[in-house]
Amino acid sequence: MPMYMLFVIFFLALFVVLKESNEGWMALAVTFAILGIGIFLSTNNLFAMLSLSNQYAQGTSGLSKKNETSVFLPPPKGASRDSPL
Repeated sequence: MPMYMLFVIFFLALFVVLKESNEGWMALAVTFAILGIGIFLSTNNLFAMLSLSNQYAQGTSGLSKKNETSVFLPPPKGASRDSPL
């Protein structure tokens, strides 16, 4: 989300640099750009993906290298798949 705030700073800097050419069009362009960023941030998709990303990070943070590789190995003879060994 901080990356999108950098877009606002970028568009304002672009406005300051290019306002000499046509201030009216630049003001309109910056207004639409900031409005577009606001609409994008207000949609549900951004927050859904952020929540999903946090859930994935919490789910995988406890795994060690041993556990990650043991998922792909068959269980030892005599042990069930639900066995912690």
